[in-house]
Amino acid sequence: MLSERSINKLLHGQRDYLPENTANPSFSRVYIDNQLGNATGIAPTTNLPILSQTNNIESYWSVQNKAVNTMMQRLQIAGSSPNDITSNLDNRNILINVLGVKTRYQNSSTMTPNSYEQNANVSVNHQTAFTSSDSYPLVYLPKYTVAAKDYGPMTATEKEATLADSVVVPGMRAGQSSAFAKQIVSGVIRTDQTKSGQTSLHYHYKTHASLLPDGIFLMANKQLRGTELHLEISNLRYTPATFGQRQQNALAAYQYSATQNARNMQSSPNIRYNPKAFTWNWTQHHLDTIGTEYAGYKLTANYNDHDVSFSQTGQTNLSFYNPQTAVTLNLGQATDYKNEQFIPLTFSRDGDYSFDVRIVGIPTDKRFSRVARQIQRTAPKLRFKRNQVLTTIRVQSPRMLATTIPYSTGWSANGRHLVKINDGFIGIPLKAGQNHLVLTYQTPGLTIGLWLSLLGGVLSSIALVLKLIKRK
Repeated sequence: MLSERSINKLLHGQRDYLPENTANPSFSRVYIDNQLGNATGIAPTTNLPILSQTNNIESYWSVQNKAVNTMMQRLQIAGSSPNDITSNLDNRNILINVLGVKTRYQNSSTMTPNSYEQNANVSVNHQTAFTSSDSYPLVYLPKYTVAAKDYGPMTATEKEATLADSVVVPGMRAGQSSAFAKQIVSGVIRTDQTKSGQTSLHYHYKTHASLLPDGIFLMANKQLRGTELHLEISNLRYTPATFGQRQQNALAAYQYSATQNARNMQSSPNIRYNPKAFTWNWTQHHLDTIGTEYAGYKLTANYNDHDVSFSQTGQTNLSFYNPQTAVTLNLGQATDYKNEQFIPLTFSRDGDYSFDVRIVGIPTDKRFSRVARQIQRTAPKLRFKRNQVLTTIRVQSPRMLATTIPYSTGWSANGRHLVKINDGFIGIPLKAGQNHLVLTYQTPGLTIGLWLSLLGGVLSSIALVLKLIKRK
C-alpha cells in the first residue's frame, strides 16, 4: 500500500545506479540490496533494478533459466526460490565474488561480506556502496578441473569453496581436487556444556515453555580466525502442532511465566492470574488460524547480534512453494573464536523440528584473496558486440575456459561444443595453442519461429486471395 508518488520516486531512483566500468570494456556485476527492506513478504522489489543500467545479480521474476536455479539449490542458498533465483546469495563472500559482483549497494542492516570495503563517497538512494578487489572476471581459467561425480556428494560449503579455484565438468571419469576446499575448518559444537563437543550432531526441538533460548554452543577454535561461518542443516523435518496442541503450548507458557514471576521476591503478586480465562481468550483470538498449520515456518539463528533465517514457504504460496530438507545459513565472519559462543535457534511455529547440524568455516581472508588474484591474472581481454563476446587466448595444453554466463542452448562458439560447467554456466573447451573465440547468442527457437511466421503469412495471403476469387 504505497502512494503513487512513492512508487514513481522509487522507479526513477533506478537511474541513479550508474553502469559499472563505462570506460572499461570488461564486464562486472552489481548487487542492489532490497529497496523496500521495511516491507514484508517474499522478495519485495527484487525486480526494480532491471530498470537501471547496471548488471544486477538479482534475478528478475522467472527470467533466469533453470541452469542457474540448479546451482543455487545445490549450494543451498536460503533465499533462493523458483521466482527469485539468486536472491541476495546469502551474502556469501566466496560465491558473490566468484559471480563477479564488483559493487554492492547495501542497506545499513545488511551483513557485509569480508572482501567488500565501504566506499564512503558513494551513496545512492540511501544505500552505501561497497566494492571488492577479489571479484572474478566474466571469463577465466581455473587452476583445477573437478569431475561432476566427485562434486555432487560434497556439502554446500565444500561446493562453494571448490568453485573458487576449480571448474566442475560433467562426464569426466576422474578429475582433480580443489586445494582451496581443503582449507575449510570444521567447528566443534554441542547442545550441553557438560558434554563433549563434536563436529556434527542431531538437533531436536519441540515447542515448550522456557525463558531461556534453545540453541547450540560453538566451542573455542583459533582455526576459525579469518573464516566465514556456515550453519549447515540437513535431514530437516517438521511436524506442525495441531490447534489443540498450540492451545496447550500457549497455556503452558502462560503458566510457566506466572510461576517464574511468583518466585521473584521483588515482583508483585499477579492477582489477574486465571488459566481458564486465558485459555478461553486465546481460543477466541485464534479460531481463524485453524488450518494454517501447513503455511510454512521460519528458522532463525543469531550470531554476533545478527539474525539469519530460513523461511520454508507453505503450500499456499503457489509458485514460491519450494520444499527443502537441507539449507546452509551464512552466520557471517567468525568473531570471538577464542571463547565458546552460544548460538540461539528460534522457530516461528509450534511443532516438532529435527535436523542434523554442523558449523564450518570457509576462508575469506588473504587465503581467498590470493586465489582470486591468481584467477584475475588468467582473464583474457574481451570485446563486446551485439549478442556477442569475443576473445583470444593461448594455452599450453587442452583446458576448460570458465565463464559465469548462465548456460543456455542459445549460445554458440564458432563451431565449438559448449559444456555446462559448475552446475549452471558456460564452459568452452580449449585446444593447445591459440584459440579465437566468438560467443554468439540467439534466442532458442527464434529461427524456426521466424520461418513458421513467414509460412503462416504466406498461407494467410493465399487463403485471402482464394476467398476473394471465390466471391467473384
